[in-house]
Amino acid sequence: MNSILRGLRTIFGIELRPKTRLSDEQAMEIAAAYVKAGNLGWDNTHLGPFEVRHVDGALVWTLRTNTVGSWLTVDVDDATGEVLGHKRHGIR
Repeated sequence: MNSILRGLRTIFGIELRPKTRLSDEQAMEIAAAYVKAGNLGWDNTHLGPFEVRHVDGALVWTLRTNTVGSWLTVDVDDATGEVLGHKRHGIR
């Protein structure tokens, strides 16, 4: 269902994202700094796709490293700018 909504949003140019305190750039900078400083064994700090969603009443940015085959996601709280955690995906 999410992919259908994303496709419709792309086709019609509709912005469905909630209003955020952080800008896209600020959220990306926070996540990139976390990846770089965290000794996560991840060299690529270039962040690609991201989403903003409601999680337990809070707005959370989920940012993803822009890699193929395996990637890292970093969650950032929109209200505080605090990194809530990270998760590895794929084969690395």
